[in-house]
Amino acid sequence: MKKDKIITIRELSPWRLPDGGIFLEGVPSPQELERIELEVREARRAWQPGEAGEAIRQRLLSWTGSRIRIQFWDNIMEMMPEEGPAPVVALLRDVRIMELPVEGAMYKQLFLLCSDPETGGALWFMGNTTRTSHYDIDAGLYRINVAELAYIQMI
Repeated sequence: MKKDKIITIRELSPWRLPDGGIFLEGVPSPQELERIELEVREARRAWQPGEAGEAIRQRLLSWTGSRIRIQFWDNIMEMMPEEGPAPVVALLRDVRIMELPVEGAMYKQLFLLCSDPETGGALWFMGNTTRTSHYDIDAGLYRINVAELAYIQMI
């Protein structure tokens, strides 16, 4: 079946853990940093991907077997969206919820299991993250955390 258009999911924030944000100007004081850390810990305790996260999971499950294009998020994109890492094209094999350790606690995260990545010849997916760091040897597939992405497209 030929696809008429590219379908894009840009709103992936239901799968992102709360964090302290990015400081574009200045450095917070030690007191501000302590307050931010406390707020983040409290927000993470209450965090759930909810119905919006489940809707994203169901949509991605329907794309299983399709070629997808994924754009990893990089903080530089906050000010210059065009400066992000090169997109990766891959075959989506499965979508799974897995637990991920973050600062001593376990959090459910949504992962794409992909094969045959095309990175334009680069040996990395983004920044200093090599393709092998995303490779799940047991599954024989690349494991990509949806929370690390700016967007996902079915192509």
